[in-house]
Amino acid sequence: EPSSTPSATPTLYCDDFEGWVDSYNDTCEWYVTYDEAGCPNEGHDWANPTTNITANEACCYCGGGIEASSVPSNEPSSTPSATPTLYCDDFEGWVDSYNDTCEWYVTYDEAGCPNEGHDWANPTTNITANEACCYCGGGIEASSVPSNEPSS
Repeated sequence: EPSSTPSATPTLYCDDFEGWVDSYNDTCEWYVTYDEAGCPNEGHDWANPTTNITANEACCYCGGGIEASSVPSNEPSSTPSATPTLYCDDFEGWVDSYNDTCEWYVTYDEAGCPNEGHDWANPTTNITANEACCYCGGGIEASSVPSNEPSS
C-alpha cells in the first residue's frame, strides 16, 4: 500500500565534464577562482579547441556539468555534518565583496559553505560568510531563543 507521506526528495549533485580544459588549458577550478558563480564574465569564452565546449557547458560552477540524483552511501563521510544550533543570528548588515548577503550562500552553496564561504570577504571588515552566516557555520550563536521579557 502506498505511503501517505512522500519520501524525501533526493538532492542533486553535479560533476564537471571529466578532463575538460579551455583553450588556455585551464580546468573548471580556474573559473571557481577567477569568475563569479555562473561564470558571467568568462564562462562563454575560451571554448576547448577540440570540442568547442565552454566552461558554461562543462563546469558545475558555471551552470554546466553533469547533474544527477545523489546516491546515499553507508560509508561515513570524511567531513562532519554541520551541527545545528538552537538559535543563531547572521551578522547584521553583513555583505560580501559582491554585496551578497547570507541568503546568497543558502541558495548557491552547500550547508557549511565549503565551496564559497571562505572567499569574497567583506572589503571593509574582511569577514567571510563562514564567519558571518549561520548557514555557513558562523553567525552569532545562543543556547536558547531570546525572550521578549525584560531581563532583571
